[in-house]
Amino acid sequence: MGNCWHKWTHHPKRIIIKKYVLYSKKTLSPPLISLHIGVASPIISTFKKTWVLPNKFLTTNKVKEVSYKIIHRYYPANHYMQKLKKYINTNCSFCDSHPETVNLLFWLCPYTKKLWADLSRFTIDYLTKDFVLHFENVVFGFHNFSKREGKCYFLINLFLFLAKMFIHKSKCIKKIPSFVIF
Repeated sequence: MGNCWHKWTHHPKRIIIKKYVLYSKKTLSPPLISLHIGVASPIISTFKKTWVLPNKFLTTNKVKEVSYKIIHRYYPANHYMQKLKKYINTNCSFCDSHPETVNLLFWLCPYTKKLWADLSRFTIDYLTKDFVLHFENVVFGFHNFSKREGKCYFLINLFLFLAKMFIHKSKCIKKIPSFVIF
C-alpha cells in the first residue's frame, strides 16, 4: 500500500473530503472514504469564527501572533523551548514551582488564575452577569452568544486577546501579571 493523501473538493453547498491511496506515481486508488461536511457544520463554523475573530479588532500583529501560537500549540513556553535548547529552566516564569507549559502559563499558574478571576469579576460587574470563563474560551474566544449580548462579548473577546498579550509581555519582562496593571 502506498502513501495516503486527501483531496478537498469545494462544492457550493458542502465540502467533500476524499481519501486516496497513491500506489505509484501515476495510479490512484478510488476514494477510500468520502466525507461530506455541510456548511452549517458546527465544527467548520466554530473553526472559521476562531480564525476570523482576531481580525475584528484593530490590534497589532503581535497580539494576533500570540493567540495564533497558542492555538497551534507552539507558543515558546519553557517546556517547549527545552526541546530546542537543553539547558533551560523549565519552571514557570511566574510561580517557579511547576514545568511551564502553555496550559500552566495561561491558565493554571496561581498568578494567571488571579488575573483571570479579576477579569471575570470585572466582566460580571460591568458587562454581563452570566459570565463563566474556561480555558477553551481563553484560547479560542467566545462564539456562541445571542445578538443582544454581541457588544458585550465583542469587548470580552478583545479583553481576552489583550490579556493573553499581557501575560506574554509579563513573561518577557519577568514581572508577575496583575489585573491592576493590566
